[in-house]
Amino acid sequence: MKLLAEIRVGIDCAADEVWQATIDVENWPRCTPTVTTAVRLDDGPFGHGSHARLKQPGQVETVWRVIDFEAGHRFAWEARVNGVAMRAGHAIVATPEGCDSTLTVHASEVLAAILWPFLKHAAGRTIAVENRSLKAWCEAGAGSGRG
Repeated sequence: MKLLAEIRVGIDCAADEVWQATIDVENWPRCTPTVTTAVRLDDGPFGHGSHARLKQPGQVETVWRVIDFEAGHRFAWEARVNGVAMRAGHAIVATPEGCDSTLTVHASEVLAAILWPFLKHAAGRTIAVENRSLKAWCEAGAGSGRG
């Protein structure tokens, strides 16, 4: 898979607090304008093998499946979005100031190569908004009960 975009942002909150907001997928529509609906398709803790259906502006509803998971630190999931195989990564790393959140998007298949310039720009713009939204959400205490 080819890396489309990677965006890192520092967040002035504890890593575990940001991690909880990151894996609370069904709450994402309240946190970021890049997700309009999010529904978990399974029960139990979010982790390897979990599925969620997301609707994002300008895209069809898409089911994402977690393929890699390290509790408290990172997860990656994959889906087929408008005919393109996609993988998105979410990673949280503690820092002295709080933590860093890194979002990545990868794509593969012939269609991804053809659409590369558009996909790279759109993916980068989307995850930049998502990471800024996560930062604002967490620093306001919205996901922790602090705010």
